[in-house]
Amino acid sequence: MICQAIESLEALKTADFSHDSFNFLVKHPNKPVAEVVRIPQEFGQTLRSDMEVFAVDVNHTRVRTFESMVHCAWEHMHVSFSKVFQFLQTPAPELSPEAVPALCRMTATVLDLSLVSYVVSHGSRFDLNHLQKDMPIITVQGLDSNGLHVNCTLRRLACLHNFLDRNLVWTFQGYSPKELQIGQPMTESSGLYILSRIEDFADI
Repeated sequence: MICQAIESLEALKTADFSHDSFNFLVKHPNKPVAEVVRIPQEFGQTLRSDMEVFAVDVNHTRVRTFESMVHCAWEHMHVSFSKVFQFLQTPAPELSPEAVPALCRMTATVLDLSLVSYVVSHGSRFDLNHLQKDMPIITVQGLDSNGLHVNCTLRRLACLHNFLDRNLVWTFQGYSPKELQIGQPMTESSGLYILSRIEDFADI
């Protein structure tokens, strides 16, 4: 899944749809604010390089057990994983090599869904159009009950709701299951305010 997301990211640049980055909306914890966050093309290139070095290392050292492969992956990819938490505006929890499968799933899903929301517009109902299912909240579960979860949620923008023809937009949020606020969809009486630089806002 990660490789497919990276290929999609590179395809955007090749098609001149996106140049150095693409953006997605990230909700700040406990604040009615959605920030326009950029994911640079360089991140995909670095992630691909990490995976290639990991594959070569596994091949040359003849790593065979799942445990040894996980530790090898952690050695090469933990810095890239930490970047995902930065994109989500969320402090990284204490992580270990055992978290690699969950981190791979989280990274792939965040890249995939954020790319889709960027390409087809942040307000498009890709859940209905492509998944044929009403899914206003898409959650990526953490490794365990104490791990960080990520959700992609349809929310209302307070200042742009009418401009968007009253459509909701996809926002991302990282949260702990222990937190009270877990990203429920915004009601019609509330909404999120946009935090963005001018150049980022123009690229939404």
